[in-house]
Amino acid sequence: ILSPEFAMEYAIIEKLAGLAAAGLGPSFLAGTVRLFKEAFRFDYCGIYAWVEQKEEFVLDAWCGESAGSIRRYNADEGAAALAREQGRAIDLHGHGKHASTLPGGGTDKGGEGYSTILVYPLVDSVSFWGVLYLKSKRPRRLSPEARRAMATATKQLTVAIRCAEMRESMLAARKELSEMQAWLARSEKLLSLADMASTLAHEIRSPLISIGGFTERLKKKIASGSPLMTYVSQIEKETHRLEKLINGMIGFLRETPVELVADDMNDIMAEALRCFD
Repeated sequence: ILSPEFAMEYAIIEKLAGLAAAGLGPSFLAGTVRLFKEAFRFDYCGIYAWVEQKEEFVLDAWCGESAGSIRRYNADEGAAALAREQGRAIDLHGHGKHASTLPGGGTDKGGEGYSTILVYPLVDSVSFWGVLYLKSKRPRRLSPEARRAMATATKQLTVAIRCAEMRESMLAARKELSEMQAWLARSEKLLSLADMASTLAHEIRSPLISIGGFTERLKKKIASGSPLMTYVSQIEKETHRLEKLINGMIGFLRETPVELVADDMNDIMAEALRCFD
């Protein structure tokens, strides 16, 4: 049979594991601050995440009294900065109602109205994630057993956050891999279509050359004033147009380097319009 202290420690760890199973998110953080507040009987509990890019602590979740719920702390401000610098829990106990005086000087602007403030760093061997704030309006002293339970619970919280972040990174990497596989599949289809288009272009160009050659021979056999010359000229015109399209397609599929040259825009527009004649 577990003692009450061990039972509380085990219950907190079990509940944290259940919250972390759903992943790092608003519901996890909201459930965590509520759990710490109720388990250790404080009036306020908040989790501040450390934002490396901005060098500040940002309040991610809180539960309890709204008084003194500071949204942000600078990198060198308050008990959060002290806990990050020293890598250990910071206990602030004020006389009367204000536990805002920091060891070595300075104040914590979130301490007004509270007699006890406990700040625990959320840190592991890899990185510093943030801090856990606990505040009480009445003087509050944790027993050695409760302190041990608190230390174990904050370590478990840090592990849960780390695991959730790794899980999100793995999911993001998996999504990126799936998108890359889909892109490769589309690329393979495009390459197959390019090969097919190249083959068709070569197959079409051969009969077009024959049609163009026979058209030239017909022009020499038909009198210039014959009504048949109109049809022959039209065949010749359309054959040249198709040959130009096919040659352009083959040139594009050959992956030849692009050569930019100056040209007259009017000639380009006139040539484009001739395709619709």
